[in-house]
This record gives sequence, structure tokens and C-alpha cells, in this order.
Amino acid sequence: RRRGAFDTSAFIWDVTFDTGGVPTSVNLVLSNTVVPTSAAGGSVDAQCTVLDQNGTAISPQPPVSLATDSATAVISGSVFSFPDAGDDYHITCAVDNTSLSATVSVSVLDDFIDTKLSVFNSDLVSLSGALSMAENADTADDLAGLQAAKDSLVAKLQAIDLAALAASPPLVSDANKPTAGDLLAAGDVPDPLVDDPFKSTIQSLEQNLINTNNMLSGLSATGITSADLAALRSQIDEFNNLVDTLISGSNPSHTAILDVNDELNNILSVLIPQQAVNMSQLVVDGISTISGITRLNWQLDSRMPVFSVALSSPDIQSLETFYASTQQASFFGTIGYIGLFNYGSKSLLKYRSLVQYAIRNSIFLRDQNLLPTPGTTLVITDVIGPSLNNLVPGNNIQIFGSGFSSSLNDVIEVTTPLGVFSIQVLSYDPGGALGELLIGGPIPNNMCACPFGLPEAGVVRVKNASGDSNGISVQVFR
Repeated sequence: RRRGAFDTSAFIWDVTFDTGGVPTSVNLVLSNTVVPTSAAGGSVDAQCTVLDQNGTAISPQPPVSLATDSATAVISGSVFSFPDAGDDYHITCAVDNTSLSATVSVSVLDDFIDTKLSVFNSDLVSLSGALSMAENADTADDLAGLQAAKDSLVAKLQAIDLAALAASPPLVSDANKPTAGDLLAAGDVPDPLVDDPFKSTIQSLEQNLINTNNMLSGLSATGITSADLAALRSQIDEFNNLVDTLISGSNPSHTAILDVNDELNNILSVLIPQQAVNMSQLVVDGISTISGITRLNWQLDSRMPVFSVALSSPDIQSLETFYASTQQASFFGTIGYIGLFNYGSKSLLKYRSLVQYAIRNSIFLRDQNLLPTPGTTLVITDVIGPSLNNLVPGNNIQIFGSGFSSSLNDVIEVTTPLGVFSIQVLSYDPGGALGELLIGGPIPNNMCACPFGLPEAGVVRVKNASGDSNGISVQVFR
């Protein structure tokens, strides 16, 4: 090292200024794509990242604007809250003063639908992320990364309650759903050209998931063959094709959706959760790492494979354990089917597209006063008797169902274009397995027993302390 003056004129300087890249694309990630309404505590966080031509995040990030097509949504920073249910809202991130933007769809559950479906949709995203982490570690022979992915999967699987999901179907049950006549009176017009292919595809989708889960439940981590993987790949591809057919098709009628309510409930609350858990559990079972060994490298020479390992610390016991494991048929636990199951888990992320049918149907039934209050034990199964214009003593109608109160404290309401009217309960008879209410009494205001006048569609509903029943369509004369 020399002391003295340093003459910079003796050098040629090549200076490059880093401009931080050119904004080329936008990556928008939502914390969840299926959320409850704000009244049910739901919200979604939107994280927007501007990328350069190499796919690298620009630093510092340029200013962006977040927006949604929901007229009632509340935006606070990057957090969106939705007061109103909707099957397909959109959140957009736009880079200021450019044409660059990204849009992601989000569905907001009607309050009738249990929020467990929102939680499970988030779980699907988490499982898919952990499976991607496992695949990347497996490809790199990164045993420490594999173990971290396994630990993450185990924690996420423990948080999923399949029994609770199965007990929370999103669509109304057969006992609660309106009749085809009720739906027609409410303005729902079936279209066989749209409805029949929709119902057929839903039924095929249910069978596909049943077949896939049967295959998965019969496999073990150490016994999966190439034939098993080929069969599973075919099932996953079929699932993708069926869901894509639904997405690209026209909207079915609500009558059609309720015709396959059992199938949709089974798909959303039972079969897709089972498949996600089954695939993830097989990956967990297939990862078997050894403490102290963080990476495995191997190559095949002319006679035999040559292995090298990376140790976190010198530990002869780890090497002995590793040697013993290589003598076993199920060598060491890095597995070849993670990639397929990662592909399968990403296919299940189309869950939101299927939940949309339940949301759309629930909103319609609520708007038409055909939706029972969540948690109610009141169910109307039939209404027998003359039209409501003849509700006079001795000429009554009977309401059959369950959950009625024997103290005659039930309230019978009839919703008509003129308003909402209450009708007196005359008697209660358990009637065996079903309850029976006999109603009649004074004629409500604006209703008469006259043999003339135009009939109007009405809805009769029973109310008591447990909640509101479903509604049954009736004819009301003015």
C-alpha cells in the first residue's frame, strides 16, 4: 500500500446508473378469495406488487390504486370489507399514470352460508403453498426444506375439521328448499338447454371426486406406482375439464341449482375437503428426513450410485442412520409424486368457482323471502287447504312441518304485494313425526273472502323463538 496523492485522471471510469427497472406487469394477491360479509367479520387484504421486465419487484414501488366493482365495499388502505354478498366481485390494482393493472375475483358469502367455507378456501391456498414448497425442496434435494414443508403441512392439516365442514352445507336442504312452483312464481325460469348440461356436469364432477378419493384412500406413501400416478393424473385432468366447462357455460336457473343441491353440498363440504386432505397427508407420509443431514446429492457412475450428503454438524450417528436408510427399499423419503399432488392442489383452488353457485342461489332465495333464517329449527314441508281468501272459521288451512311450538305462540305471516299480514293459529297437533298447525280466524286487512279479484303470489312463513321457517308459495286474493 502506498501513501500519497491518488490521481483519478489516470483511470477510465464506467458508471452505470440503476434505474430500478421498467414497470411491466402487476402481481395482485388476495388474502382470501371467498370471504364473509363485513357483518359476519369478513374482509380481504389485497397486496399489489409491480414487477419489471424480468419479473423482479421494482424498488421503490411506484404508486398504485386499489378499487373494486362493489358499490358498497369499504376500502381502508389495502383491506376491503363487503357489506353485501356477491358471487363475483373484482378487486383491481392499477399502477398510477400507466395502463398496467391486475384484477382478481372475490366471492362474498351470503350470511346464510356458514363461514367455514371461507376458512376452508383459505386452507386450500395454504396447503397448495406448502405443497409447492415441498416440490421445490424435493427437486433441489433440500432435506431441511422438505422437513420444513412437512411441518407446515402437518400444522395446516390439523387445523382442518372435516366433520365440521360436512355439517355445514352451503345450499338449502331438500326439506328447506322451495318447490319448482315457488321458484317459478318468484321469477325463476328454467332453460333446459342451459340447465340440463349444468346438472349433468355437476353430477359427473361429484362422481369424479368420489373416484379420486377412493383411489387416494387406497394408497400408501411407500406403495404408489407409476400406474397409480397415471390414473390420478387422468382424474385430476378430468376435474379441471369439468370445472372449466361449468365456468365457460351460461348461468343455470335456480331451479337447476336446487335440483343438484345434494351433489353441490357433497362437492363443497365433503369431497373437495377430503381430496385436499388425502393428497396432503400422502405427501406428509412420504417425507422422511434424518436429523443433521440437510442436503442429499447423488450421481450414477458406470457401476453404482455415489451419494454425498451435507451435514449441519459433524455427527457420525447421522451418517450411520443415513447408511441404514439407503439399504431400505423405500429409499430416504424424497418422493416423486409431490409434483402431481401439487398440480392437484392447484386444481382444487377452483373451489371458489363452485361456491359461486351457492352464493348466487342464496342471494336469490333471500331476496324472494324463500330462505330460512340460519340455525332455525322450523321447517314447512307442505300447506294444505283452500286459497287464503277463504281463511274463515271452519274453512282453514293446515301447515305441516317440524319445529312448531305447542303453546300456540307461533306467528304465521303471509307476505303479499300489499304487505305482511299475520294469521291466527287455531290449534296445534304434533301429527306423528311431523307437526301440524291449523290456522284461520279473522281475515287480514285488505284480504277478503270474495269470489272475485285477481290472485297474487304470496308466501306463508312460520316464526317463533327459534327463528323463521322457509317460505311456501300460496295464492292471495284481494
